[in-house]
Amino acid sequence: EVSLTASDAQLMETEQAAFAAMQEAQRKELYLALERHTAAAREAQVEWMAKRELEKAKFREWRELLEASPGDAAAAAQLEQQELQWQKEDQAEADQTAAQNNAVAQE
Repeated sequence: EVSLTASDAQLMETEQAAFAAMQEAQRKELYLALERHTAAAREAQVEWMAKRELEKAKFREWRELLEASPGDAAAAAQLEQQELQWQKEDQAEADQTAAQNNAVAQE
């Protein structure tokens, strides 16, 4: 039969408390790293979206100019193709954001 002395029991309690504190510190560190990563990803997404909106505004101006002076079928086709591409990219971005949000929510 093994018996623990009071100092052995105290040592075990101290080790368990130290291990629990280490685990909590690691959990907090991982959480903070996730927050930093998420914030950086959001910032990059906002920048990308701002650039994208500026690009779209330029194309809207071109479309208005084209509509004011019809006859350039190639330019009209190019604008239409660009708009379709943006729709695809917007949907892919929305899908990716939803997937990221789901992944973060599950963690």
